[in-house]
Amino acid sequence: FKPIVSASETLEKKMTPVEEKLLQVSAKSSEATLNFPVMIDERLHSLLDSLDGYDAPPTQAQVQAFGELTQESAPLIAQWKQIMSSDLVALNDMIKKESVPVIFVGPAGGAAQGTKAGGQIQ
Repeated sequence: FKPIVSASETLEKKMTPVEEKLLQVSAKSSEATLNFPVMIDERLHSLLDSLDGYDAPPTQAQVQAFGELTQESAPLIAQWKQIMSSDLVALNDMIKKESVPVIFVGPAGGAAQGTKAGGQIQ
């Protein structure tokens, strides 16, 4: 399984920088967030919290913040999709050749589905 482990580590090295730009991975407790920069996910949560429960349209500042978050996250989302559609598929193909069950990431927002060995959706 050495090639699979190596490919898994390579995949993790590609995924980690994307994660680190989206989430504050250095903060290990709620108080620790004061010591590290606020990342995209926390800024998006703050924006959503500022909109939640209001019937009025978003303010210009809220619209601008959403636009900035959209622009900032778009290349990261594209990079993530590229990793999922190529690197993860290649890893799963390698795993399949060794008859080890594959990793399956289902569509976002969809109902959870089981997978059979080989990554086929049940």
